[in-house]
Amino acid sequence: MVDPIAVKQVLDNLLVNTLKYARSYASIQFQVTPDHAVFSISKDVEHLTEKDVPFLFNRLYTTDKARTDRGLAIAKNEWSTVS
Repeated sequence: MVDPIAVKQVLDNLLVNTLKYARSYASIQFQVTPDHAVFSISKDVEHLTEKDVPFLFNRLYTTDKARTDRGLAIAKNEWSTVS
């Protein structure tokens, strides 16, 4: 059984992150089938490079060295408890 509160927390975190850091556009798509759900986000981000991608879900990883950002790591951890 899926915990709807945990799913909401994960999606809220991802949506806030998307809207907060997209420079000029963001695309959010959500598809549901009888077997699964797919949530995809694309956005332009000024400070993100290809070398950052493997680390995006690491706890405390941020490309902005003036901040500590746990958003995606928290979303990943919350999602692992949902599924």
